[in-house]
Amino acid sequence: MARYQKKNQAVSMDFKADLDITMLNNIAKACKQAHTKHIRFGWINGKKYRDKKNKSLYIAQVARWNEFGTASNGLPLFKGGNGGMPPRPSLTYTRLAVEQSLTPYIKEYFLSALNGQYDSSKLSAMNTHIKKSFSDVIMNQGFANLKPTTIKLKGHDFILDGISGMLLHSFESKTFSTNHNKIRDGAT
Repeated sequence: MARYQKKNQAVSMDFKADLDITMLNNIAKACKQAHTKHIRFGWINGKKYRDKKNKSLYIAQVARWNEFGTASNGLPLFKGGNGGMPPRPSLTYTRLAVEQSLTPYIKEYFLSALNGQYDSSKLSAMNTHIKKSFSDVIMNQGFANLKPTTIKLKGHDFILDGISGMLLHSFESKTFSTNHNKIRDGAT
């Protein structure tokens, strides 16, 4: 109730407002859901090679060797090895490609949350896009050439598709449900 008084005159009026905060509640709920999701990509599944020779070797370790190369200090790294391999940064190239092309997906994801709609299909679309970006980087083959001994061993010169193809086909992009404050850098 509001009152206004002027020279011994009293004026009163009733004022009642009903606020519908349903949309604000929907936005808060959608933002909370979006806040607890994150995407990780790479060789995140902890798989190991299945063949007898490499059965204790994690696929992510081989991916790391490909990404950063191996230093040999003039000595063969493996029996019959030829002194290491140059870096072939497929994951770095993928990250750069994703940074440049994922912005519309991220924008749609957050705009839907700000409109009160949490849409997990937007995260699925991002995961699909990341996997496609990785595949495009690999198919481009813009890396240092394989050495002749490696080509002879593999039977072809296609990089990141070893004898088993495990490295190429084990790349993943997944959505995880974790508060972003609890994600460790370099978490596996």
